[in-house]
Amino acid sequence: MTRHHLSALNASATVRLVFNSLSVEGERMVSQIPHDPSRETPEGLRVNGSLALGVTRRCCALLGTSPFDDELVRRRSDLDSATMENMAQARAGACELAARASHALAVYRGSSSVISGDIAERTAREAALLLTFGSRPAIKQALLKDLGATSQS
Repeated sequence: MTRHHLSALNASATVRLVFNSLSVEGERMVSQIPHDPSRETPEGLRVNGSLALGVTRRCCALLGTSPFDDELVRRRSDLDSATMENMAQARAGACELAARASHALAVYRGSSSVISGDIAERTAREAALLLTFGSRPAIKQALLKDLGATSQS
């Protein structure tokens, strides 16, 4: 077992665990459920979007009144009303907003934001992690589009 030291969310104690030739006897097996994307629900996918809203809310509190306040309300509403068809875009929008708000906070705080442990530095790391945390292919594609890394068609 090898512990990964993440840029943020280290409390998760994420590890790489490798098993070689592990055998579990049938009577010791509790359950086995193959991943089935069709069983996902909007509620289940929304949870990680809440983390991005929290990062943005922290930025808003530290920045003071800004256009991010209204956008935060809109992104929260987008997530609350999202269906399976538009959840990827709603999640992408929340994460993209957290990234922009954290960068604005770094600019606002100035040179202290590059000091390890500064709230702006920490917030930027958290926002960066949320761009991939709990993501799915559709969320990744929506984020790449929102960030201008793919064609906007």
